[in-house]
Amino acid sequence: MILEKWFPTVFYYGLYPNININVLEKFSYNVRNDNLGRQWTNQNSYQSNDLNLKLPELQSLIETANKNFLVLHKELGFKDELIPIIDNMWVNINPPGGMSKLHKHVDNILSGTF
Repeated sequence: MILEKWFPTVFYYGLYPNININVLEKFSYNVRNDNLGRQWTNQNSYQSNDLNLKLPELQSLIETANKNFLVLHKELGFKDELIPIIDNMWVNINPPGGMSKLHKHVDNILSGTF
């Protein structure tokens, strides 16, 4: 018998002290309080609509993610002419008992969570 790993799941993670968690937490709860959100893959939890990627509260997260996506892009051996970009972002808030159901991020090669 031969074992081949054709579709491995790669996890890339780290600590990011330049991201102010308090700012993101306050921002996330403000989004929840100001917006009904949507039912998508969330169960007993909150998911916002797509966020405006130009919002100042998101910039340190986006900058850090972009830097890390470039490292991951190189590590995975993707072509140099294909540049990873963040094209979508939203807020999930999962209280006790809340979760995201099994789902796929179609049309994406990389996905992330913070």
